[in-house]
Amino acid sequence: MKKTRLKKERYPDFPLRRPRKRLVGHQLKNARAELVATPGAELGIEAVSEAIRERRIVAFRYGGIMRTVEPHCCGVSRAGNQVLRAYETNDVDGGGSVGWRLFNVNKIADMRDTGRVFEESRPGYNPNDRGMTAVHCRI
Repeated sequence: MKKTRLKKERYPDFPLRRPRKRLVGHQLKNARAELVATPGAELGIEAVSEAIRERRIVAFRYGGIMRTVEPHCCGVSRAGNQVLRAYETNDVDGGGSVGWRLFNVNKIADMRDTGRVFEESRPGYNPNDRGMTAVHCRI
C-alpha cells in the first residue's frame, strides 16, 4: 500500500491551512466582541452611536421599507454582526411592525435625522441586552 504525501510535498506552492484554534466559554465571547466591522459599517456605527447619545429619532431604509426608530443600544450580536436595538415608532412606507427590533447595521441604508428627540426609553428596554455579546453605546 502506497502512502499518500501531504499536499505541501506534492504541490510546494499550495498553502496549507492551519487548524483552527478551538475557543471555549469566555474566550469565544471575547473573540466575537473583537470582530472588526466591515468598512461600510464603520460610518453606520458612528452615526448610530451619535444618535443614541443625543437621543435623536432617526429614519432609515431597512429591508426595502423606510422605518422611523428611537435607537437605544448598539453593539455586536452573537453572530458577530454590528446591530442596533431600537424601538420602531412607525414606518413611512407602511408595512413594518411597531415595537422593539434588532437591526443589522450593515443592512441600514439612507439613514437620516428626523429633527426630533425622545426623552425617555420605552417600556421593555433592557440595557443589558442578551442579544449582544458586546455593547458600543447605550442609553
